[in-house]
Amino acid sequence: ARLLPFLPETLILRSLAMLAASTPFFTRPDALRALRAYAGGTLPEGRALRRWVRRIRTERDRIWDRHWRSRTRRCTRSTGRFVARKEGDLRVVALRSFAEGAVLGALQAHRAGKGVAVKRDRGSRVTRGLDGLCVKAFPSRGLRDTLRQALGFGRARHAWISANALRERDCATAEPLAWAENGSGGYLVTQDLSGHALELDRAVASRWSALAPSRRRRFLRDLAGTLKRLGERAAWPGDAKACNFMVLEKADGSFAFPLVDVDGVRQARPDTLRLARALSQLHLSTPRVLGRLSRARLLRDLVGRRDLRAYASLVLKLSGPARILYQSDAGDVTEDVP
Repeated sequence: ARLLPFLPETLILRSLAMLAASTPFFTRPDALRALRAYAGGTLPEGRALRRWVRRIRTERDRIWDRHWRSRTRRCTRSTGRFVARKEGDLRVVALRSFAEGAVLGALQAHRAGKGVAVKRDRGSRVTRGLDGLCVKAFPSRGLRDTLRQALGFGRARHAWISANALRERDCATAEPLAWAENGSGGYLVTQDLSGHALELDRAVASRWSALAPSRRRRFLRDLAGTLKRLGERAAWPGDAKACNFMVLEKADGSFAFPLVDVDGVRQARPDTLRLARALSQLHLSTPRVLGRLSRARLLRDLVGRRDLRAYASLVLKLSGPARILYQSDAGDVTEDVP
């Protein structure tokens, strides 16, 4: 292309990347129009154009990552939005709008066995139904956890940062309200979505058969869009089982899938293998009633027609001979893969 003589190519592409990063609705046609304007009305073709678009996308992602990481780091100290304080023997960082003493009250209710216990194991304990709050406890499992917490790398702190990273990236999740630590472990307090939402596996098991074909297609598109957004915005779940996503039906008829298990989130974009592993987890934790064709449509909506066959083969290879395992109101259910 014939570039303007006083603007080197690197500066042009960096400027366009900054424009793309700061404009939410900067689509591919917009990018091509901007490229044409910068290039004096002409555009490179073939490989040269693809190289330009690749460089713009890479630089845009770098700008986004820098901004998101900077914003996310603020959640661990007192700022205009967060406040650090002491409540009893707890060191607490919470939203300023979250009433003082509310963290201590929620944890006392959690310890007293109130609410609904949805998980109890050595690694974590989750309680919902605490007056609109959900508490996830991360008890210390030994010297390693104690040292990690003392050095500022505790599991509860990581979950708090991950939850706020999702919010900063405009990815659906339960609103993080507070993080607390003491000598025995850490706690994450979030909004409780269970009053008006179901886990993805339970929702599919109980409602999929009743959905009209058009609603099923919308459901799959929105689920694929959620996963694609997590990948594009560098907030990839470490555990993508169906029970870690909730299902919300919005007023406009679309579906939202908030990620509620945030302690495994990594602030990075998934490569091919990481994406396939997550899809394998989702495949083996979604009820059989979601048939083979629906699973293929979900995969197509996520990776596109061109890569559908390659990803399907990799997901099936990673899934191996395992059977589907998901949670229902009656307990764990095991089924053959469709």
